[in-house]
Amino acid sequence: MRIPGEALMPDTEERGRDDSALGALRNNDALGVWRNDDALGVLRNDDALGVWLRQKRRQMAHTALVEAQNTYTLLMDQWTETAQAERRGARAANVAKDCVAHHTRAVDEAMAESAMDAEAGEAFRVWAKGRGRAVCLRMAAFEDTQRREHALEQHDARRGGILRAASMEPEQYADHAAQMEEVHVLAVGQGLFTPGEAHKRLGLDTLALKDIVFGSLYAADPGKAMAAMSALGFDAARQKRERCRFDGDARAGELMEDAARRDRAAVLAGDVEDAETAAALTGDGNGLRLLAVQFLDAGEQKAAEELLRHADLYESHAVVIKESAAMDLPALSSVIHKLEKTLRAVASASLRGVLETELGLRAAVYRHRETVLLRDPAEAVADEARGETEEQTASCRLAAQARNGVPEEDRRVLTNAERRSLVSLAGRLAAADAAARTAAYAEFRERLGRHADRAVGEILAAMGEEGMRNNTGGTDGSAGYSRMGECL
Repeated sequence: MRIPGEALMPDTEERGRDDSALGALRNNDALGVWRNDDALGVLRNDDALGVWLRQKRRQMAHTALVEAQNTYTLLMDQWTETAQAERRGARAANVAKDCVAHHTRAVDEAMAESAMDAEAGEAFRVWAKGRGRAVCLRMAAFEDTQRREHALEQHDARRGGILRAASMEPEQYADHAAQMEEVHVLAVGQGLFTPGEAHKRLGLDTLALKDIVFGSLYAADPGKAMAAMSALGFDAARQKRERCRFDGDARAGELMEDAARRDRAAVLAGDVEDAETAAALTGDGNGLRLLAVQFLDAGEQKAAEELLRHADLYESHAVVIKESAAMDLPALSSVIHKLEKTLRAVASASLRGVLETELGLRAAVYRHRETVLLRDPAEAVADEARGETEEQTASCRLAAQARNGVPEEDRRVLTNAERRSLVSLAGRLAAADAAARTAAYAEFRERLGRHADRAVGEILAAMGEEGMRNNTGGTDGSAGYSRMGECL
């Protein structure tokens, strides 16, 4: 009678046939049992242990297969990620071929790291072949995309270079057009565009090329650009538009030139009065002649001719002018009155013209000198009234003003510039101590001598004028000079 469950265990004699197999089982080393043919012979019967060992064998084979697949996937993913990041543009060439080589290495490495039997190894190779094919097809698409993008970049760079060259060398339009056509033919050969697409793109680029060439020519020489329109292939409508533009620009240019000439003439006109005054007082027309040249450059021919005529007039009457400038004003006034009286009695037209010219020149000198005397009496006679000391100079100035008819109350010892300088000095001394102010005043009186009091009066009058100019708030504007004024 068999004990229940006895069929599940081999008898003692059979167990003793291969201690190593049982030892392997005790250690849960199913693979060791699987690889021992003698032990397998024990398990040929479809008993429970044999079923368990076969299941274990299948599980281990599946695990080894999965591990190999994971290893392969990791190796391929790492390689493709690096390749897509680093091999872009021209560097993507042959990336698909390299992917196939890496696939082979990845398969070998995955199998070497796993413990698959022949059946599992074959299953892995079939799987890896399909997976590798998909990866390499993806990398082939990546290579094609990069090749196309790189080719497009090169295509655009060549187009841009041609357009830039055309802007710098517009006269070489024919060469630039031929190069542009060659670039588009090459693009068709590279598979970037179909012939129809390339034809459309070439048409657009040719239009841009013509516009750039025409614009560069127009900027340098509008007339030359007009002459080149036919060679550029502009149609009648385009040529008409460009001629209208040319005519408008020409008119605008003329208007701008006229405005610029008028502006230059206006600037020069400000110098004419000074040059006329100098010539009228000295008989030297060089200043007027120099201005005439500048007026000619500004396109003002009539004004230049008038200045030259005045220069000739002053120079031809230099003796009269210099004589009038040297005379005292009362004497000059007497000469003018005599000329006016003579002019009224002369009947000869030619003689009247001569007298009128002389009268006008002498009267101009008189008016100028009179204006200067009224504005700054001491300055008006400064050149002729000089002494060895400041006191003597003051005496000469007063005498010269008297000779020129300046009333006593209007005569000045100091020029306007000298008065302003002394007022400024007085302002600085006002902040000094009494001893410094007293010393400065004593020195001033010593220099001016008997004219010191008159000069002090002129300074105080200037202080009052300065105070009134500064008095905007109802206070005494000369208060800052009060202490110096007391000293003076």
